[in-house]
Amino acid sequence: MRSALLPVVAGLCALAGCKAFEVNVGTEKPIELAPIKVDVDMRVDLYQHGALTEQAREELKNYKDVAERRRNRMAEIQELKNNRLVGENHLGLLSIRNLPAGDYGDYVKKTADDEN
Repeated sequence: MRSALLPVVAGLCALAGCKAFEVNVGTEKPIELAPIKVDVDMRVDLYQHGALTEQAREELKNYKDVAERRRNRMAEIQELKNNRLVGENHLGLLSIRNLPAGDYGDYVKKTADDEN
């Protein structure tokens, strides 16, 4: 029985002679919070309810007609750009780069003028 208690007593003596070490869980300087990035994407739609004046109704119709004509011309404009006949200048307007001769040249000029 003495031999069974010998390792236990030796372990207790070894632990009694050790000094516990200190564990510092704090920080030396305050924790700085990282900046928060916020992305805001917003869309505002304005609606006018009630009766429109005749002038407002005409302007709205005109705007819709112009937008539809531009949408219908998109393919033609892109084809002219791909053929390097027209390009966009720094103002976002179409400029004629190479004007072909004849009726096709007149068509290119008219299309560019209509778009601008």
